[in-house]
Amino acid sequence: MSDEPDPDGEEQDPGQPPEEEGPPPVPRCEVCGAELEPDQTYCLECGAPTPLAPRLRRGGRALALLAGAMVILGAGAGALAYAVASDDDGSSPAGSSATTATAPTGAATVVPPPLTGP
Repeated sequence: MSDEPDPDGEEQDPGQPPEEEGPPPVPRCEVCGAELEPDQTYCLECGAPTPLAPRLRRGGRALALLAGAMVILGAGAGALAYAVASDDDGSSPAGSSATTATAPTGAATVVPPPLTGP
């Protein structure tokens, strides 16, 4: 190596290898080594996420609160359904007037005589 400048006019750092021009390296899966497309988010061979895959935060406090609220709502809905289904206290539903008048058995019906004019 010499201390002469490159033909481009830039000095070459002796500790670094010269830059090579050529096609960019083919991205590979970190798990199985399969070739990947430049914009591929998951490996088509093993399904492993690539560095381009969105990072999902798993768990967390918000998820626990949402799950707890769903359990409480489900228990409330179940209790309401049970209360409605087992409502057998003998009273008729509100707003219904299903009363019938029945005459006692064995009683004579009195019919008044017709009115005649003066």
